[in-house]
Amino acid sequence: MGAVLTTVPLEDVEPSHVVATRAGDRSRLVAAFRRIAEALLTG
Repeated sequence: MGAVLTTVPLEDVEPSHVVATRAGDRSRLVAAFRRIAEALLTG
């Protein structure tokens, strides 16, 4: 099963950083999501 992450460009909105995590969360699933999101969004 592959990962799919979709971005939606917004017009007239200043760029910002998005963090997908919960403070103190040590879940392997959350860590994997962060790695995949970073790789897909930054190239």
